[in-house]
Amino acid sequence: MKIDCPCGEVIHDSADSLPHKAWLLADQDLEAFYALTDKPHGAADGLSLARTAYQCAACGRLTLDDPVTGEMLWFAPEHDPRKRAFGSKLGNSYPVGLRGAWHAHLGYGDLFWGTSGDRPGGYERFENPKALEARYREVKAELQAQGRLRDASLDIPRGS
Repeated sequence: MKIDCPCGEVIHDSADSLPHKAWLLADQDLEAFYALTDKPHGAADGLSLARTAYQCAACGRLTLDDPVTGEMLWFAPEHDPRKRAFGSKLGNSYPVGLRGAWHAHLGYGDLFWGTSGDRPGGYERFENPKALEARYREVKAELQAQGRLRDASLDIPRGS
């Protein structure tokens, strides 16, 4: 999903564990949330009460949907130099996922890893599967050495 910020930047929601995305739960819904999540398969039901909120990396604006109309509401912070209002409390220690995939039908591969506090994540595109695999192993070793790798997966179909 892409959201157009009033500043002209595009906010992307295309992966898990994004540092610019949060789930918002109204205090009025807290009791119902706990009632839903206490049942089997309740976590998914509980999320139905949560709304998504995003922060623009360029200007720091926050956006969330109006609970009644669904219209996007925008808020500009008076001061937010890091533009990480929704980042993990674990900061630079937040463990990230590493994902690599070769898309044979498209003729390219992608490599993505998340942001930890002030430590940047990354996205890279590759024109051959061998280069993708080599870079995957390199980034995986870097993240492991920094103690911030949560999990990793590389999908390169046989014969690619």
